[in-house]
Amino acid sequence: MVDDPETQRQADALRSLLYLACPGAPPAAISDTARAIAERSGDQTSPTYAVAEAASLTAVLPRNSGRFHNLSRANLISADLARVNLTGANLTGADLARANLTGANLTGADLIYANLAGADLTRVNLTRARMKLTNLTGADLTGADLAGGDLTNADLTGAHLTNADLTGAILTGANLAGANLAAARQLRLVSGILWNLDTHWPDGLADTAYAWSDEVRPGSYRLRGGTARDCSSTSA
Repeated sequence: MVDDPETQRQADALRSLLYLACPGAPPAAISDTARAIAERSGDQTSPTYAVAEAASLTAVLPRNSGRFHNLSRANLISADLARVNLTGANLTGADLARANLTGANLTGADLIYANLAGADLTRVNLTRARMKLTNLTGADLTGADLAGGDLTNADLTGAHLTNADLTGAILTGANLAGANLAAARQLRLVSGILWNLDTHWPDGLADTAYAWSDEVRPGSYRLRGGTARDCSSTSA
């Protein structure tokens, strides 16, 4: 059983590597294998046979195979996935809380219902990614490319979106309470966006957001529906 911080750290690192190397393996097998290897890291002798949990693991995903990583419901909490290529990956329901995805390519990835709370998404490419209802609470999206991404009803409470590219991003119903949107590019004010007095808008949008919103509770606001008066930030 993983019962100390160092062994847990090793298990987390191994789990992220196994998911990338074995995209077709069941999530439970990946987690069990990572844990088993980490627990045996202190053994004096190397194992002479594979652990049972690794029996069904598949080969590395071939280049240009037309297939995509299937990480649906994967446990990638605190995983180090910096600069990985997960283009088109299926991450539906995956737990990526506190994961390091700095510089990763998630173009067209499916992140519906994924948990990215506290994840480091600095400079991540999320172009055309699907993120409906995704939990991005406190996520660091500084400089991230969210162009064309579907963030309908996404929870971006306290998220850092400084210098993020939001060109064509769908933010209907998104929660931007406490989010930092300083210098975010091409942010469109659309109906249903939730925000509060701690939301940091790009220059020139704060007054417009206030004028187009209704107070739903003290200090919290929702942009009105039934209007085509979308507005884009002017940040270059």
